[in-house]
Amino acid sequence: MPRLRPILVIPGWTLLLLLGTLGAAGLFLIDAGALPPPEPRPVPFRVLIDPGHGGIDSGCHWGDLLEKEITLDLALELKNRLEAQQVPALLGRATDRDLDPLEPTVRGRHLRDLQARVKLAREVGAAILVSLHVNAASSDHLSGAMVFYQPHLPESRRLAAHIQAELERVLPGNQNGILPGDFYLLRHVPYPTVLVEAGFLTSSTDREQLASPGGRQAIAEAIAAGIVAYHAGRATPPVLERPTLTAAAEWRRPPDHGEEGRCSP
Repeated sequence: MPRLRPILVIPGWTLLLLLGTLGAAGLFLIDAGALPPPEPRPVPFRVLIDPGHGGIDSGCHWGDLLEKEITLDLALELKNRLEAQQVPALLGRATDRDLDPLEPTVRGRHLRDLQARVKLAREVGAAILVSLHVNAASSDHLSGAMVFYQPHLPESRRLAAHIQAELERVLPGNQNGILPGDFYLLRHVPYPTVLVEAGFLTSSTDREQLASPGGRQAIAEAIAAGIVAYHAGRATPPVLERPTLTAAAEWRRPPDHGEEGRCSP
């Protein structure tokens, strides 16, 4: 059966060679606009995991429990669990470091670190970004996980709901829900991004879970399950949604009991 093969493309036109069973049968110059556009390549689903803080920036702490170490451990666990389910995952950092390219004594370190994280997010070509953190509060009665999402991206909210629903299964009494966030990463990463606060260091219940390998594994498994459910296109689960950041902002204040539970700026 005769076939057409393009052999020359010039602006607005394509030269086609008509191939028959016995070889070339003719040449045709046609309007390139008449050809169907090429099929777009599917974007691979990859997850960028951002362990919060690192290096000189320890984040929140309670005694020798450091947010930067907890988030890195959670990130490594999460990556392993995603890849075990054939979901490719990348780490924003795999060691105890921040992403600031300059010396930590140079003014503006925190902003440079955040800018570097956004730059990495834009370069790696991931489908979603999950930033991992732990919380601290001015009161020890606050506990549980919460997930912040980008209010301008519906897919970010859907991802947050799936992750929060799974976290509520492993953190007793966790009813903090999901919240629209105004954090730097949420504002500047152009694809669905969520910020997970995996628990409160100032809560004895959360602290026990965050300090134990088994507790961290359960949290990482819950986050992975939420990501897999999101990727599978499952219906958005019903979760509590808080409309403002007022309460969350209060929760990030340094507590009133000495240095324990404090967060770095």
